[in-house]
Amino acid sequence: SNANTKVVAIGDSFTFGYPGNTENSWPAVLGQTSQIEVVNKGLKSQTAQDLYSRFDADVLAEKPGRVIIFVGNGDAIKEVPLETFQQHIKAMVEKAESNHIIPILALPLPYTGVQNTIKEFREWESSYAKEKNILVLDFATVLMDADNVYLEGLLSKEANYPSKEGYKLMGEYASRVLD
Repeated sequence: SNANTKVVAIGDSFTFGYPGNTENSWPAVLGQTSQIEVVNKGLKSQTAQDLYSRFDADVLAEKPGRVIIFVGNGDAIKEVPLETFQQHIKAMVEKAESNHIIPILALPLPYTGVQNTIKEFREWESSYAKEKNILVLDFATVLMDADNVYLEGLLSKEANYPSKEGYKLMGEYASRVLD
C-alpha cells in the first residue's frame, strides 16, 4: 500500500527522551522497531498550549500520516486548568484531522506531586479518545506497576523520568500498538 506511514511525535521531555538524548528516545526506538520514519518533535517543559502553538510548523509542515500527541505533565506541574488542557488537545486533534493526519493520543505519565491532576487528565483524555475513536498509547502500562511506581531499572537517576531501558520499552510498546 502507498499509505503514508510517516509519524510525528510531538510532546515534552518524555518525547524528547530526557534525561538522555533523542537517539535513545521512544520515537527513535519506534522508528527502528517498526522501520518507519518517525520525527521527534519533543521539547522540554511543554504544555498542551505550547504544542498547539507549534503544531503547524512541527507537524503539518512534516506532512506525516499520523501524529502522536503526548503532553500533560507540564500542564499539571504549571497548574494549567483541565479546561485549558482539553481545549488545546481538542484543537490539535481537529487540526490533524482537517489536514488528513491521523491523531494518536498518548496519556500523560503519573508524576510525583501532581498525581491527582494527571489522573484527571488521563481519565478525560481516555474518554475523549473513546468518543472520537482515537487510538491511545498508555506508556504507564509498560513502565509502572498498579501503584504507578516505576518497575525495576526503568526509572532514570533524574527521578520522574524513564531510563534508557524505559524509553526502549516505550518505543517497542508504541510499535506494537501502532502496528
